[in-house]
Parts: sequence; structure tokens; C-alpha cells
Amino acid sequence: MITRQVVLGGELPFSPKRLKLLADTASSYRVHVLIKQGPNTYNGKSLLGLLALARTRQREITLMVDGAEERQASSHLCALLAGETPPARA
Repeated sequence: MITRQVVLGGELPFSPKRLKLLADTASSYRVHVLIKQGPNTYNGKSLLGLLALARTRQREITLMVDGAEERQASSHLCALLAGETPPARA
């Protein structure tokens, strides 16, 4: 399992389009993705779960990724969450 602290970048709250991109990206990897923010934990593959991020103005989250492609998935998701261009997918 990879656990990373991430500072959210870009405009907050997240737009529905950005949340869909996050959920679709997480779903494209063979991993389990959890996003923890304060006392709340969200399924990173669930658009419904990620909608809670759409309401947030907090900048810090914890990203937890576990599975066969955890390195690639965590790098890609961290970049998206930080508002950066993600690395090319191999």
C-alpha cells in the first residue's frame, strides 16, 4: 500500500468534470483507492464518493492506493489531485 499526503491544486471546490476524470482514472487501474480528508474517507473510484470533495475548501488530503498497479496509479492520481499534468502511462 502506498500512502501519500497531497495538497490539492487548482480551483476548489473541484468541478464535476474534474471529479469524473479522477474517478475514471482511478477505475482504469487494478487498485483500491481511498481518499481521506479529516475524519472522512472516500472511495476514489466512486464518483458519488468523490462528490464530497466538490464541496471542500480544505487543501490537504491523504491518498491511499493498494494493488497491482499502485505505483503508477498513485503517481497519476497525485498529479491530477495537485492540478499538475500526470506522467505518461506506460
